[in-house]
Order: sequence, then C-alpha cells, then structure tokens
Amino acid sequence: MIDNYSLFSEFYDMDFGSITVDTDMYAKLLKRDKDLLILSCGTGREMQKFSSFCTHISGVDCSRGMLEKARSKKYNCPVKFFEQDMTSFDTGEKYDYIIIPYNGILHLLSSEELEKCFLCVKKHLKKGGRFLFDFFFPNNSVKKDGKTVMFDYHRYDSVLKKDITRSLCI
Repeated sequence: MIDNYSLFSEFYDMDFGSITVDTDMYAKLLKRDKDLLILSCGTGREMQKFSSFCTHISGVDCSRGMLEKARSKKYNCPVKFFEQDMTSFDTGEKYDYIIIPYNGILHLLSSEELEKCFLCVKKHLKKGGRFLFDFFFPNNSVKKDGKTVMFDYHRYDSVLKKDITRSLCI
C-alpha cells in the first residue's frame, strides 16, 4: 500500500526543500559533535544541513517514499534510517538530541499519540539529552469571520475514511 506521503515524496523537496526557518533555529541550538535523531525526517532536508556538524544522525519516518528520497542524498556524517512511526519507534540507540522539525509534531493528532511519542523520546535520550520541536505556520492562514485561522493538513484517516485537518484560530 502506498501512503500519501510516499506519493508526495516526489514533490516534497520542490515545495519545502528551500525552507530554512526551522533548520536555522535548530542549528543555533544544537551543539557540535553530538548524535542526533530526527523524527518525521521526510526526505532528509534537515539531515543534510546538520550532517556537517553532527557525529551521527538517525532519521525516523513512516513513509517509505520519503525515506527512499532521503537515502539517495549525500551526507557529511554517518546516517541511519528507520521506517517507523514516531509513536512507537525503536532505533536501539540513545541520542544527545532528538528533534521533530517543521511542524512534524502536529502529525500527532491525539493526547495518546503525543504521550506515546514522548515516552519513546524519553527512552532514546542520553542523560542530559535534549528534545526539541517546533510549531511553524507559514503561508497557510486565512481570515474567517474576522479571525485568523491557520491550517496544517495531516493525513487521510483510513478508519474514519476522511481527511484529517487540524486548524487553530488566533
């Protein structure tokens, strides 16, 4: 079965490959010569940037198509990829840093999914390690009834048989 993200993997870098708002922020927060795990790593956009100063990077993503794109790229440090869900991943390693870049945390649609993810993160952090994630909403807001509504599309839910969309009114 092909997931929606695998279908999108052919176009992901064209749409999002040049975005640096998150990677610039993380580059300032990550210390040099450390191990890094990126959850929801997609096509490896962040991995390429951070590979110049990390000792090792692992990437977790649930999309085979996204990981195929990521594997095809060149990196400046050793990298590993894991086709797993960020609510139940197990790489068998511990990391100095774990990040969920560019709205990836918003793919977790329930408190239960967040809790499962955070427990996996805790299990994979070295003592003194750091967990970092972000919420960015660029170019996906509209005005509705005088309020700004920001949308972040997530996925097609095969159980509910409908698109799941998260929105935030501010």
